[in-house]
Amino acid sequence: MGWSRSGPIFAGIFGLAASIALQGALISQPSAPDPEPQLDDPIPPSISGPFISDPDVLARLDQASPDGDCRNSGPLAFACLIQARVPGDEAGSAGGAGSNPFNLPVAAAILKTINDDLNSFQTSNGIDPAQQLNPGFLTHPASRIELVGIVNRIDRQFIDDIVPGAEDHNRCGEISLIYRFAYSLNEGAVASRLPVTMNIVFPAVPRSRPRGAADCSGVAKRWVREMDRPAGRSVDRIVADLTDRKDGVVSILDGRDIERLELNMQAYRIKAGADQTDFGSTAEYVIRVFRWDPNRDLFLPSFLTNEIDRARILGDSDGDGNSCEQGTRRPGLKQRFVAFLNDPAVLSDIDTGTLNIPQEFLACRARSVSPGGAHRSRNALLWNAGAPGEQIITNAQIERAMANARSARRQFSFMRSPDDFRLRFNEQSCSGCHQARGIAGFHFPGSDRAGTPVSNAVFLPGSPHFYGDQARRRIILRRLAQGDQLSRYDLASGYASRPLNRFRPELTNTQLLGGWGGACLLPEALSSSQRQWTCQADLKCVALFASSNARGLGTCVPAQGTRIGDAMQIGTVSSSRFGLDRYQRTDPRPLGNWADRANRNTLIPDDRLPSNPPADNSYYAAHQEYYQGNDSSSDLRVKRDALTGGFPSGMLRLSECRGLPSEATCGLVASSGFNACLDEVAANRKTLAQCFAQKTSYAGMRACDSSNPCRDDYICLRPMGYDQANGRRQFEARQKAVSYDPSDFGQKEPDPAWLARNRGRGDQRGICIPPYFVFQFRSDGHPPPVARQMTVAAGGQAGQR
Repeated sequence: MGWSRSGPIFAGIFGLAASIALQGALISQPSAPDPEPQLDDPIPPSISGPFISDPDVLARLDQASPDGDCRNSGPLAFACLIQARVPGDEAGSAGGAGSNPFNLPVAAAILKTINDDLNSFQTSNGIDPAQQLNPGFLTHPASRIELVGIVNRIDRQFIDDIVPGAEDHNRCGEISLIYRFAYSLNEGAVASRLPVTMNIVFPAVPRSRPRGAADCSGVAKRWVREMDRPAGRSVDRIVADLTDRKDGVVSILDGRDIERLELNMQAYRIKAGADQTDFGSTAEYVIRVFRWDPNRDLFLPSFLTNEIDRARILGDSDGDGNSCEQGTRRPGLKQRFVAFLNDPAVLSDIDTGTLNIPQEFLACRARSVSPGGAHRSRNALLWNAGAPGEQIITNAQIERAMANARSARRQFSFMRSPDDFRLRFNEQSCSGCHQARGIAGFHFPGSDRAGTPVSNAVFLPGSPHFYGDQARRRIILRRLAQGDQLSRYDLASGYASRPLNRFRPELTNTQLLGGWGGACLLPEALSSSQRQWTCQADLKCVALFASSNARGLGTCVPAQGTRIGDAMQIGTVSSSRFGLDRYQRTDPRPLGNWADRANRNTLIPDDRLPSNPPADNSYYAAHQEYYQGNDSSSDLRVKRDALTGGFPSGMLRLSECRGLPSEATCGLVASSGFNACLDEVAANRKTLAQCFAQKTSYAGMRACDSSNPCRDDYICLRPMGYDQANGRRQFEARQKAVSYDPSDFGQKEPDPAWLARNRGRGDQRGICIPPYFVFQFRSDGHPPPVARQMTVAAGGQAGQR
């Protein structure tokens, strides 16, 4: 086709790569080839580290006994761990190991807090309940918590937060067990994870100080041994090694040692068609910490490390919904906090990323917003506000504090300017870190388990920030295992936005440090900053989002030409007050009246597309802002653009999976009628699998793996699983289920060259897509958590019985 803007329709919903059951025929996954990263081992040694992410291993450790008895369940079953402090025999029977943990007595305050938070957004922010997580999932018997990762954070040994009952315990960092909330309705006809994580945090050194793990060096040695074990072990062998009493890293985890539970939940999501900010969608997150209260046998809301209480510091001594003990007056905090920031030792800790803010200044709830990362004021606790009433500390005050610290012989390794200071501070907070190079507000969403339709399956368990930080964590772990005493500089953390430059040798041959899609500083900002964030060869730094909230911050993009996955638009972010941000496109220049949202044209002009597309193919530029268009048109070129939007900074793709360049792979993405199909799912008249099968189209998308991540505000979705042996069979099976005109966009059979990649085993890299187009990363759109039966009629139609 010669027409250049071709592609399937997006409607602020999710676009997906799919390998699913079509018309009852199960499409198999290909065997895992080498040497390229594959589905069963997508993490190369250069960025591996002290973490466990294999979903099969984690499922075994998290397995609930059929009889629901904790004594016969996996050692890391969530419901059992959080009941370990319950007196008597209640821990082994209260609801059972596989029960919904929010129904357990120990979690009563957690459930109440979540419900209160959801309600508060409705009353104070005008959020429609349909845009939120349905609170019925929290107590539904078919809801569950799934273990998705075990992460060693022994590098966080500078954290000295108060732990009731363990004030004198040796601080040697932490071990985190990360869980995702999930549900299954209608006998599995509709099942998904939800945008909710729960992190159980243990002290790295158990309080019982068992032999071989009685101190920091002993625990570090256990993790080094596990990290150095050979690849290719069976699941049985890995589980046995992890749980071995002599040196297993899991065997020393005891629920009675739990220091806190950390909740990260998408509070609401506004889809592109209703989003007034022009970011293409808006999602806000709530982060909570719960600590054990031995007097009430409950996990109660508590303060968050380094998350300051802006309301109280700025003069509202009663606090707001983020405050601890809201209504309890705490006057005079701003003067004390600014004095705290002027302490030379504190400035040194801000510089090295080893800050530990005193509890009196901290909040008990964090809020963050996506997309836009550091350019959103909500994610910057030390926001450089224009109005004095919203300014905690001025640039002049920061400059004086840094000058005084230098006079006291403090040297800064990572800060030179107020902008350096603010970014370094903000990224050490919960709200700042969770939106920097994250995945829809998460840094470890976990890979999905076997049996999850790949159309709703995460390929990579961690974010680009997570993988970029592993080199630093490995070095710290090995030094501690050798018995070294580490200084604050030795423990210096990387930026959430980008790894430290000193780890460049370890990150060679990856895109994690100044590579495609990575964070950089514009050339004019380098001279005044300690952050020498440049791009790799053949890339240049461009401000896709320009704002005063993150001055000079850009993204590494190709220096010449445009490639698949590249951004297609540039804009500015303005903040009228804290938390109120708007996006305005500046290039391509907006035409017409953009205030008329129903009739404006937000499409990327054809002249911005590359010339000379591959044979039998055409380019398409997805855009960020919503476009209404006409989805009833008989002209396929008009229809495919209707109800589109939601791609942060836009994205170039190809309409078909033919003649794909090396940076691209083939995916199935949502097309005409997908929104309507989702409505049928919510009404229990169709299944998700039917929508994935019937309302998707092929497209050439940016490929991704752990060394080559997507741009910010995108996710790496699991590949389809097509290869040279099964490609024709999968295409023919799909043809039987899809009712589109074969001349429509995205209906051509993927070409033999793509299927022949990787020695005929197919391209097993993931596919870059906006995370809110993926069902499990949206709080909205899920069917109500009520028990209903469904019938599936001939031809794949479903109805209620």
